[in-house]
Amino acid sequence: MSLEAMVWVLSGDAPVADVNEYAVLGAMADKADADGCGSWLAKETIAARVHISEETVKRCWRNMLRRGLIAKGDQNLVRHYRADRRPVVYDLLIPYGWFSNVDRVNAERSRLGRDPLTPQDRPNIAPAPVKPGRADKGKPRPRQEKTPEGKNPRGNSETPRGETPAEPHGGTTSRPRGNYKSSTGELEDPQYSPCTQSSNPEDQAPTARAVGDARRASAGSSASGRDGGCAAADGARAPDRGSRRGTGAKAGRVELTTDQAAAVATVTAAWPAELAVLLPAYASRLKEVREAVLAGLAGGRTAEQLAERVRRRWWEHGYAMDAAEGGKGIGSAVGVAVGLVRPPTDCPNPMCEDGTVIDTDRPCRTCALRREDRKAARRQGQVPGPRGEAGPAAVWWECVGEDCDATGKGTRPEDGLCWRCHDRVEAEVIERATEGLRAQRDAEYAVEAERARAAVRWTAMVDGAYAENAEREAAKDAAVRARRAVETEETRRLREQLAAEHPELVTYAQRSDDQSVTAPF
Repeated sequence: MSLEAMVWVLSGDAPVADVNEYAVLGAMADKADADGCGSWLAKETIAARVHISEETVKRCWRNMLRRGLIAKGDQNLVRHYRADRRPVVYDLLIPYGWFSNVDRVNAERSRLGRDPLTPQDRPNIAPAPVKPGRADKGKPRPRQEKTPEGKNPRGNSETPRGETPAEPHGGTTSRPRGNYKSSTGELEDPQYSPCTQSSNPEDQAPTARAVGDARRASAGSSASGRDGGCAAADGARAPDRGSRRGTGAKAGRVELTTDQAAAVATVTAAWPAELAVLLPAYASRLKEVREAVLAGLAGGRTAEQLAERVRRRWWEHGYAMDAAEGGKGIGSAVGVAVGLVRPPTDCPNPMCEDGTVIDTDRPCRTCALRREDRKAARRQGQVPGPRGEAGPAAVWWECVGEDCDATGKGTRPEDGLCWRCHDRVEAEVIERATEGLRAQRDAEYAVEAERARAAVRWTAMVDGAYAENAEREAAKDAAVRARRAVETEETRRLREQLAAEHPELVTYAQRSDDQSVTAPF
């Protein structure tokens, strides 16, 4: 229930055209969210709640859709309903300016995964069209003219007193008007009935009530079963006013003992979460579910074994794949719940549990023989006989996977594999592809590592060559310096020796140096 949507309707802010639209919109607002979205009441439900016809509900929907009071909403909200019983989801287009707490409403919409409201999304709604008034409204009613005798020309609506009524043609009559007390023998002509009519058709007359006050039933037509009455003839009993309601209420109930109720609770607790959200809250009280559980208990199974059956069939029968994201979905959640619990009917062995004998935990030989017979019949081209007006039999196929005996119903896959074998093959393909990618990646890593090692070796070799060349250059420079030092020392020694042996040369050399310095040029 949404307080905002209810206040918008009940306060009179919603521009409805008449009381029918007011009632229909109020019923829809009772089930809408705070922003007015997500109301999916069926027309039958609304008609029963507000006491109008279904055609009136549809007419109100059409008019409100045209004027912009409502619009079709997110139909995924009712995808858990069966397709032929799925109602239409409507949104109440409450204007943006009407909300006084639009921030809280937008926060709620964000939590539900909806975009925030804006003035462009929810503009103001035009007022309802004015209902045309009567053409004679406000005009005085013309006065009726009377005849000279004072009587109304349209006639006298009262039965004249004291006049003898016409002879009735069957049925009942009473004394003239004015007598309001009944008395014994009031009826002058008893009512004809199949029990008192003459066998001669000419003597029979159609029963009808005579003029005057004949609202009280006669003694012969009473349904209380008194003597002389027709409705209670041959010991017949009057129908019980509450018999139909009582029968209908008891017909869909299955009374359970304490142990049976505990077993039903154990089995329903084993339903997968994907299925539990699609089932109604009262699913454990449904007649079909209880009968399926009782049938399983009558077949010699315990509640724990039935719960294990539910969990196993959820995967083996492919319901898990249907309910998964991207699957075809589950059409009837209650039908799936019953199918998960009810005993198998294709094997006469009472201890067989979907192809396995529960007391020995070995494969059922009867089921194995039946599978072999089906395979032989398919190889020979044998098909089931026609079913008449029911249409052709459903197409069953067997998985061609290795060591797999699973069967499927419907269109045969192109690879001929069941979903388990298909997943296994797909996983193997993915694993092989992954191994190839891993090997390619390792090879690329090895090449890159070898390139890095070669680069390191080349760098080391270049660095060594540079170091060796530097050492040679240093040695060469050292040798040159040493040679120059020896030459310089030898030159100094020779000069000292010449100066010691020939001093005149020293004097001559000095004089030559002085003349060269003082030369006029």
